Amino acid sequence: MMVNTQPRIHVKICDSGWIIEKMAKMLADQISCVSYSLEERDSVDLIYHMPYLTYNTTSSNIRRIGYFTHLEQDEPKRSHFFRAAADFHYLVCQSLKTANLFNKDEFDRISVISPGVDLEKFTPELRIGVVGRTYDSGRKGENLVRSVMSLPGISWRFTGRGWPGDSQFLADSEMPSFYRSVDYILVTSLNEGGPMCVLEALACGRPVIAPDVGWVNEFPHIAYDTGDADSLRRVLLKLQTDQMQRRAAVLDRTWRNWVVRHVELFQCLLPNSRIE
Repeated sequence: MMVNTQPRIHVKICDSGWIIEKMAKMLADQISCVSYSLEERDSVDLIYHMPYLTYNTTSSNIRRIGYFTHLEQDEPKRSHFFRAAADFHYLVCQSLKTANLFNKDEFDRISVISPGVDLEKFTPELRIGVVGRTYDSGRKGENLVRSVMSLPGISWRFTGRGWPGDSQFLADSEMPSFYRSVDYILVTSLNEGGPMCVLEALACGRPVIAPDVGWVNEFPHIAYDTGDADSLRRVLLKLQTDQMQRRAAVLDRTWRNWVVRHVELFQCLLPNSRIE
């Protein structure tokens, strides 16, 4: 059968300036036959209600898709959720949890298509804080810091003086905010009585990376061998690996996949059309 020209697909959104509009805009920007607005259009081949709340019963014969984020508990929205679903030709759900609300015997035309995340913009970064000042003896371990600073993906934040990077000189009243601004506090000392930053970091709920110096072993911490750059490097790489494993859970939730999945859906619903 000959393929027709591109169809007209319109996304009717519920409001502007928020995530729903971004979702619709991603489709309109990358699929030439898609438009979106707050208004409904009659002279189209397919209307996509994003979300389903934009739908009111109509006698129009235009094919309709509904986007279902979640089930509201208050009436009349709860009833409208299922009533609207019964009228749609196809349902798109944001999550498996929402899709599972529907009886598959009654609603057999359902897809789960999740909105995306910009993986180039939302990237992991390990924020390491180092507190205090160095001494001429080198016992604070500034050379140890220098030996691991070349690791990519780490943001280093120092207070005091003598560290191999830009330092902040903070008043006591500013220190709690500093601790809360980092992911870990790193102790690099070769010999210590404390250090006090272990107490202060833990009091702020921040984990500590530290060797066996001073009172460190009396408190929870991530250990490495005193003065050993390779040992510290392994710890930092492990923490970065943990970040990347968390990131791996969303690698398929991209805006590109959001668009591709919709192209496939539109093509399925309008098989004699060209979607591009």
